Amino acid sequence: MRHAQSVFNKYTEGNGRRLGDKPPEEFRYQEQFIDTDISPEGLEQAARASVGLKNHPIKVVFTSPLKRCLQTTQAAFKDHPEKPRIIVHPFLRECLFSSCDVPGDLGKLMEEFKEFDWSLFDGYKEKDIWVLETLQNETLRKDLLDELEKNQVRGDATEFHRLLNKKMEESHPIGLESDEDLFKRTMKVKETLKAILKDLKADDKAMMVCHFLFLKVITAEKIEDGKAVGFRMFQNCEYSELLV
Repeated sequence: MRHAQSVFNKYTEGNGRRLGDKPPEEFRYQEQFIDTDISPEGLEQAARASVGLKNHPIKVVFTSPLKRCLQTTQAAFKDHPEKPRIIVHPFLRECLFSSCDVPGDLGKLMEEFKEFDWSLFDGYKEKDIWVLETLQNETLRKDLLDELEKNQVRGDATEFHRLLNKKMEESHPIGLESDEDLFKRTMKVKETLKAILKDLKADDKAMMVCHFLFLKVITAEKIEDGKAVGFRMFQNCEYSELLV
């Protein structure tokens, strides 16, 4: 399932923009949208989705650690009859493409959504820069670490988030991560899903709550010349079954 409408989505929709179009440049790197919330309309979308989701035997939910997914998950599953276990998965974060894709303060999120299972983050020694551990491009990871050291801001989560945002803007219009990078992450997510699903009953289900670009790559028929081919595009709060 894709997350509900975010504040960033609300600002950038309209004016003839179609699903899958790049967001307008004047909004794309604004710091106010770092780890954006869902909008009031998004909260209504999640509430409507919750009605249909109650008809599915969902035992486990994996959610991205970005706030718009955490809020969507909270709203969509708070009254679910199965009371599913909700696991926050670091590899479900969105591709680093716009300011809204920069993760927020992990400590604050863990406190705000303390009913969720955050154990997949236990192995990260530096939790303020955990996102570096999920990067599949080693050169990019090294460059970001070098930049942190050079600016003497290692350990400062806010400055790290600003650095990510700045680097995305410098890489305009392509973003910091490729479809191929994202594909490698989808494979790791599938491994986690398979490990959980083998302990469930045949008819039980698991759900992912994640993002447009992540869903684009995980549903793609193939990666060709570094680009996803034959993918599906999801509206906010749209969900579909995926075989893993």
